[in-house]
Amino acid sequence: QYPRMKAKDIYLQISSKIKCSYDTINRIYKNIKEKDNKNIPNKQMLRYELAHANDVWCADSSAGPYLYSKDGKQRLWIIAFIDDASRLITGCKIFDSDNTVNLMSTLKSAISLNGKPKVLNMDNGKNYRSRQMAIIAAKLGVSLHYDPVKTPQSKAKIERFFRTLKVHWLASINYHDFKSIDDYQISLNNYVSLYNNTIHTSLNGKTPIERRDIDASLIKYIDKDKLDKDFLFEIERKVSFDSIVLIDTREYQVPPKFARKRVKIKYSFDFKTVLIVDENENAYEIRLNNKVDNSITRRTRLTEDTLWI
Repeated sequence: QYPRMKAKDIYLQISSKIKCSYDTINRIYKNIKEKDNKNIPNKQMLRYELAHANDVWCADSSAGPYLYSKDGKQRLWIIAFIDDASRLITGCKIFDSDNTVNLMSTLKSAISLNGKPKVLNMDNGKNYRSRQMAIIAAKLGVSLHYDPVKTPQSKAKIERFFRTLKVHWLASINYHDFKSIDDYQISLNNYVSLYNNTIHTSLNGKTPIERRDIDASLIKYIDKDKLDKDFLFEIERKVSFDSIVLIDTREYQVPPKFARKRVKIKYSFDFKTVLIVDENENAYEIRLNNKVDNSITRRTRLTEDTLWI
């Protein structure tokens, strides 16, 4: 009668009618659940391996070490990408948070060094399912695949790498020796380089680098200018009457002709490039608002073609 309720809720409902203990209800509840689970057919799981390097990259995030300072300790996070066929760690970075910006930073660096994958196999975390990930993947021509919830087996290779990382790297370092995230990144880079150049048990006596190089002719690299362009974030914002647009609490001054309009903004995740795009897809670079400069700027009547005064 109570298929979707928890044992505690069932106990609260029937305890007033039947004299019994919570332990009895919980035991009966577990037995019923076990019988129900036995009637559910198992989903077929097969071990697989892609034929060529860069066919599929698996991505995931993992809790990393602590960074100690005079203010206390801070948990760091590791984001990594592994190539399914070669087991090459194409990207691996450590950050103070697991968010979309840091994920994009890792992915951009990985593609710059190792070419682009055909498919990204990823977790269901909000940064992996973000709108920016979908936009950037579309511009790159990369397909996205998300594993079903609670199926770590679907991305077993990256899960296994994180286990190896914790046993071989995290267990061998003293957290108090590291004064910054950059110090951790240097140490992590050295470990990843060693990993990529060590014979892998599943690669028939080859290292991940050697296995990747077999498919070197199939790897598609992207030049820096196109990569920078493809990795621009895209958002829509409403411009204020005084030509100000907010991007992550930063105030940007835009051309007066965009005042009171809803516009498209493109920007790099480090904010070195911030562009506003008009209805004809023409892009104009915009700058942070400078109130002091604005106080001495001469005002004039604007026309539709006016950009900056």
